[in-house]
Amino acid sequence: MDSTEVKLTHSYRRAKEIFEDEPRWKAVPEREREELFHEGQKEKDRREKEEKKADKKRKAQAFRELLESISTI
Repeated sequence: MDSTEVKLTHSYRRAKEIFEDEPRWKAVPEREREELFHEGQKEKDRREKEEKKADKKRKAQAFRELLESISTI
């Protein structure tokens, strides 16, 4: 199996099943590996939240501009 089969939305257990024979996986102690995996999940969630917030802000700005253009007609 390879890294294209695992996503940060998978559980640690699933990632472990996929990578258990991978030397780079084995090179990191179990506890640290799990910690790093969960940190990666948290970072991904944070980035997605920031992207949603930025998208909402862009949409709100576009909507305000639309309303302003209507009021000047």
